[in-house]
Amino acid sequence: MSIRLSFFGDFVASKSANISVSKRVKDIIESSDIAVCNFEAPIDGDFKAFDRDGPRVKQLAQTPSLLKGWGFNVVQLANNHMLDYGDEGCTATLKAFEGIVTVGAGSYEEAYSVKTFEVKEKKIGFISCVHHEFGVWDTKDTDQKKGTAWICHHLIQKRIFEAKNDVDFLIVLPHAGIEEIDVPLPEWRELYRCFIEWGADAVVGTHPHVPQGWESYKGKPIFYSLGNFYFDFLSGQHPFWNKSLVALLEINEEGFINFDVRNVTFADNNIDEDLSDDTKSHNEYICDLLRNKYMDFVNEQSLKLWNDYNNWLTRGLGNISFKLRFVDTLKSIYVSLFKSSQKTLLENCLQCESHRWTILRIQKLIKKNRRHVKN
Repeated sequence: MSIRLSFFGDFVASKSANISVSKRVKDIIESSDIAVCNFEAPIDGDFKAFDRDGPRVKQLAQTPSLLKGWGFNVVQLANNHMLDYGDEGCTATLKAFEGIVTVGAGSYEEAYSVKTFEVKEKKIGFISCVHHEFGVWDTKDTDQKKGTAWICHHLIQKRIFEAKNDVDFLIVLPHAGIEEIDVPLPEWRELYRCFIEWGADAVVGTHPHVPQGWESYKGKPIFYSLGNFYFDFLSGQHPFWNKSLVALLEINEEGFINFDVRNVTFADNNIDEDLSDDTKSHNEYICDLLRNKYMDFVNEQSLKLWNDYNNWLTRGLGNISFKLRFVDTLKSIYVSLFKSSQKTLLENCLQCESHRWTILRIQKLIKKNRRHVKN
């Protein structure tokens, strides 16, 4: 008898819990033995905000009950917002999901543990991990009580190796990448393939807020980003911000994993399956990018981010630059004079692999272009 798994993208409901899912979406969830969702931020409460740059995100207290009511029975919590409201916010969120499997957050041991779900006499294991933003457990020797599993921690590889002796199938759920681009950075692509080589049976990624391509590697599926399942806190610029993939895996009796893709979209407080031709064409486009002109596209998209990174680095260093656009210059003056978050902004650019790798890539491309002009 086969085992069906469905994976949905980033979920944030910060404004209303009166969210409806169509019958077609509900059928996907209910027909799955295991339904997984990335719960992108802690629930609301009287919790102290964590000292970090960028937006702090929280969700309505009713949202865990909402997801459980729809039929989700595995929730990944290793994401860049789970510690936005400190240990208390994370603790409250874990408690709200009691009764189902939560993976990737909690104490040091809990965050790095493989969580299992037994179905039809098979044990399915899950590892959830996030790139290095605020709240990760990069070392056990800290004052923090709760945190998330860091994707580049040595324990991730160790846990994958160990899990193969304890579970029948292992799924890795990474949360990493640059937001709103259509393909992963090559460094993440290489690491996700390493997860397969180390023993994972599938890799299903989140974080970039838009769908990215997927592929089969050594006969195992890798989905680089599912996109936003439902996200009402911010609205991005990418045309597929409110559209996402649903990764469907089916483990047959011989232990072979078949996979398929469905699409969902949200508008206002409604989530429905997306059957449009434009979405089908976009699916073909993002997968084709992985096969053709992949590095050209990555380099092009990286260079487009340079103004943002230059601004962030300047602000983070506390310097005022007059080489920026006038509006950004005024922002850098304001931040240097009045904002204490500039240090955490610089810290994030340096410690978060997605940002650091992109900055280094941009610098190499700029140097290469300068040499080409001189020659």
